[in-house]
Amino acid sequence: MVSFGEPWPEFNDGIYYRDLLRASDAGATLIEFYSRKYESSAPLHGWLQRIHNKQITIDGCVVTDPNTILRGYERPGKPVPGDCGYHLHAHRLVFPHPVTNEIIKIAAPLPSILLTPEESEAKHAS
Repeated sequence: MVSFGEPWPEFNDGIYYRDLLRASDAGATLIEFYSRKYESSAPLHGWLQRIHNKQITIDGCVVTDPNTILRGYERPGKPVPGDCGYHLHAHRLVFPHPVTNEIIKIAAPLPSILLTPEESEAKHAS
């Protein structure tokens, strides 16, 4: 595996990002979107590392290419996934505890908007 920059900085204290892309975000790459929207949250290499470590999903699918072009606009003709925007989900966060330096790993379940009808039904049945 290729390593980009330094390990994920000790920022955000496990904050979970969930974004809905708007039409104005159409055409931006994944890395452009995150580094622009959260520029004061983490350096560019931190976002690159997160993407390469499979921590970002688009509509439930893991994305590892920072140059993935984001769509969020209406297209003429037959609709395709992403036409109405994307729901992004950071599935896993890993960071050191601020006092003990113990590595903390958090896995977040998919938000209900990203669940399939079957998953949503199973979740409500339990």
